[in-house]
Amino acid sequence: MWREGLFGALVQEAERCDQHLGKHQAKQQRQNDEDHTSRVFLRLMLQGKVRDAVRWITKRDTGGVLDPSSLIESGGKQKTVLEVLQEKHPSPGEAGKDALLFNQGEEVPIMVEVDITSSHVEQVARQIRGGSGPGGCDSSQWQDFLLRYGAHSEHLRDAVAALARRLSNTTVEWGDIRALMANRLVALDKGPGVRPIGIGECLRRILGKCLALATGMDVREACGVDQLCSGVKAGIEGAVHAMTDIFNENASAGWGILLVDAANAFNSINRKAALINARVLWPRCARFLFNTYRGHSALKVQHADRLLYSREGVTQGDPLSMMMYALAVLPLIQSMKTDGVTQNWYADDASAVGELDKVKSWFLKLMRDGPGHGYFPEPHKSFLVVAPEFEEKARALFGNELGVKVVTGQRFLGGFIGSDREKNLYLEKKITEWCNHVEQLAEVAKPHPQAAFAALTKSLQFEWAFMQ
Repeated sequence: MWREGLFGALVQEAERCDQHLGKHQAKQQRQNDEDHTSRVFLRLMLQGKVRDAVRWITKRDTGGVLDPSSLIESGGKQKTVLEVLQEKHPSPGEAGKDALLFNQGEEVPIMVEVDITSSHVEQVARQIRGGSGPGGCDSSQWQDFLLRYGAHSEHLRDAVAALARRLSNTTVEWGDIRALMANRLVALDKGPGVRPIGIGECLRRILGKCLALATGMDVREACGVDQLCSGVKAGIEGAVHAMTDIFNENASAGWGILLVDAANAFNSINRKAALINARVLWPRCARFLFNTYRGHSALKVQHADRLLYSREGVTQGDPLSMMMYALAVLPLIQSMKTDGVTQNWYADDASAVGELDKVKSWFLKLMRDGPGHGYFPEPHKSFLVVAPEFEEKARALFGNELGVKVVTGQRFLGGFIGSDREKNLYLEKKITEWCNHVEQLAEVAKPHPQAAFAALTKSLQFEWAFMQ
């Protein structure tokens, strides 16, 4: 085939043979090999991927990647994984007036030019992590390019900074950057369901992180404590303690805390509203966001017969997506402020604590107004935490009519809210997992003691500290 120039047929034959090599079985055998496990752990540690190494040695990289042609149960029907991924990336919707922070006739802030320098690029390059996008170049390679080759790396940092300034301060045609905005889309087994993970081009991630470094404080100031995913330091810890204290002080009076789950939130939030809100509250980054979201980013799924496109919401794999989402949902958060109910938002995770009837009114308003902003609450995946003596009343208000699960304890932003009994059961499970992790780390400490010690002190013990 090679001599006759049948290169296409040769590639097809190679792919056909490759599918029959039993890769999955071979991979499982390697993973069960202790030597292989310790070698992979050491390699990840030497590459500086401490968290990945800990997750590998404690066997938490489970779930696996789904083939796009595999059939799964979704919405009561059998669908392929690719069809489910397509549904998770809906068509663009119209932005309602309530979703905007800008009214016609109002004066908008001046768009000040952003000065991204090579020092920004260097700072980001030292911290960049993650795999490769469709281009195949991962963060380790880009770190080498930008940091390890003296004057050549310095010239490259200047070039990347110049590209960031161009995207931030001028309008760029979509055709010029379409390839740069492409993403790999990976479908992970959610058990049940599909969890889509987007991996953008490493260069795009570097550019986005440079903008976040230079202008991110604007989003934090705009959101304040209304939306904690804007980058508020220790925001999650503060939210866990504050909401827990309010609930514990009033649980005996019949108060409850509602933990809301939303459907496909990041891919459903209205993109037009997000861009307009960014123009008002984040003007220094508005041009960059317009340039990178003016077209539909291509999403490449391995082994799929077609491309998918990110047409609504924020694009997974974009470092600015969390900040952009924070601004997109901010009008909804501000409209949901109600007397007698204390609410807390971290990205799409909303919670509210108060008297049961007031919390119910808050939730009904969220279900009514949320879809206009691109936020779709799912009652059957939401939880209401109450004291045990108020379970029946809570079920009558929430469970029978809305389908909300009424419980006496539930995980909340990595912490736990509820009765002491439920909390102890949750902690017992966590402590058992930690014991297993230490035992697994102790085994790899025999051949690689320094690496195991670094993994313990730099990663694993921080998981315990957060829970404590």
